Amino acid sequence: MILEGVLDSPDPAPHSIQFVHVPYDAHAELAIARELGMPELDGYEAEIIRGVYRTTFYAGRNPRYHRPALR
Repeated sequence: MILEGVLDSPDPAPHSIQFVHVPYDAHAELAIARELGMPELDGYEAEIIRGVYRTTFYAGRNPRYHRPALR
């Protein structure tokens, strides 16, 4: 998303919002993360492939690397 407008304007100013599509190779990203030994790769994979955020993915479990979500 691109937000355009007048930064720090004390008065109301016009603004616009543009949604842009950026190509992203999620499987290539996972291959790199796997190669680098990323902790909790299963949660990251759930997030970028299936859209299941890690707080939901790890619900009821204590993640080894990330802190539990604050409530």
